[in-house]
Amino acid sequence: MIRFFLLVAFVSISLAEQCSNPPSPSPAKSTCACKKCTSEYRLKHKFDENNNACRECIYKIYDELNLAFPEEAYRDLYCGCKFEYKPAKGHNNIRFYPEGRFKNSTKAGPFDDGVDLEHVFPKSRFNQDNYLSTDFHNLFPAIGMINTDRGTKDFADWDNEDSTRIEYGKCGTFIQGDRIYPRYEVKGMIARAYLYIADQAEKRLGMKKNSLFPDSYLKQVYTDWNKSFPPTPFECKREKIIQEIQGNHNPYISNHPNCKFIK
Repeated sequence: MIRFFLLVAFVSISLAEQCSNPPSPSPAKSTCACKKCTSEYRLKHKFDENNNACRECIYKIYDELNLAFPEEAYRDLYCGCKFEYKPAKGHNNIRFYPEGRFKNSTKAGPFDDGVDLEHVFPKSRFNQDNYLSTDFHNLFPAIGMINTDRGTKDFADWDNEDSTRIEYGKCGTFIQGDRIYPRYEVKGMIARAYLYIADQAEKRLGMKKNSLFPDSYLKQVYTDWNKSFPPTPFECKREKIIQEIQGNHNPYISNHPNCKFIK
């Protein structure tokens, strides 16, 4: 998981509290050379995600999204909480600032009260392939604690497992057993990211279905989510911006009729 370390100032909230409204973020200035984030460049230079310049291109994605979707752009994947980001002085990456701090994680580390970039398709299944690890189509800002607790758990629909449920206040996402159950609003987005990367991993790395979908029924779950929760204008625009940076589409989004007229 790509980790964007955070500065210290966070507003503390209890687990039972809803997300509050943070100050409106000011537009960030993109200073990265986005030409280094194309598929061709990344393949040629075998980018290492720990030092690649493409991190700063996230500025472009969220700045442009914020212009068209100010109520949706700066929200984390799992809980829909707003956050703001600011450039860190002396660093070539992005610092995310959540609007509140979640507590009592089962495995919380020193930076888990902030926002990370989450690999929807688990990074550990890439066999250390840095090209796929840095694919923006698979990266979403997410509350660090949930990102940590999720680990490599697969996404699924609730199936009444008899085990302790890990909840995060009024967040719609929870973890139970060896599965993570995402909030209703992002099931389609998660499915399209997962299916896209699975296709890429199969073509690029020759990965087999049993490693892409450890439980065979999960592919059907994600296929159903893709159909039941079609792309929103926000998701269509996000995909288009990423395509402009990386040079490749996520066809599960770009080929959908909902995205036909998104500019």
